[in-house]
Amino acid sequence: QGGSNGALRGKKGETWEGGQRVACIMRWPGKIPAGTVTNDIASAIDFFPTVAQLTGAEVPSDRPIDGVDISSTMFGESESGARDTFVYYRGDDLEAVRKGKWKLHFHKDEGEINELYDLIDDIGETTDISSEHPDVVARLRAAADRFPKRRLLLGTQAALGVQAFTLALLVFTGHVQYWHVAALACLYGCVNVLDIPTRQSFVVELRSE
Repeated sequence: QGGSNGALRGKKGETWEGGQRVACIMRWPGKIPAGTVTNDIASAIDFFPTVAQLTGAEVPSDRPIDGVDISSTMFGESESGARDTFVYYRGDDLEAVRKGKWKLHFHKDEGEINELYDLIDDIGETTDISSEHPDVVARLRAAADRFPKRRLLLGTQAALGVQAFTLALLVFTGHVQYWHVAALACLYGCVNVLDIPTRQSFVVELRSE
């Protein structure tokens, strides 16, 4: 029979709220006020800069970091939260953007759309009110323009999966000891061929002794 998203529209992987929104429960006695609830926008990508700030670590400054420090939300010190904008990708494609209570869908598999929802009054995204708020639509489209319309998402490209499997096989059979350079070369090759901008990059080094 499957699960239920309740009033939320859509399913896992889609950019409707039913495919994106999840609950987050935090407990830190003496730090996080007990019994509090917030509707601030936050994402898993925010954990890195938040933990860095809490532990006194430095966030790298030589690359774009998409996450923001949400400690003010955790500790109940902010009324609006550290993040007021969030973009929704499905696979490689940017499909929607949220700013505050407003969410605009402008692309789906079937093509371009223009649907605006008030997530406070209409969490189920049932009533498109774009015609009533053209100024909000314009603001959200401008916000979305700051982000790449397509991105390279590790794990979604079949070619990358085949290359990773092949390299792993070479490592375990002893043919390659240090393959991080080869893996990075494959990744750069895909980026160059597909001409897709990336927001962040990282290298994972695996060694066989």
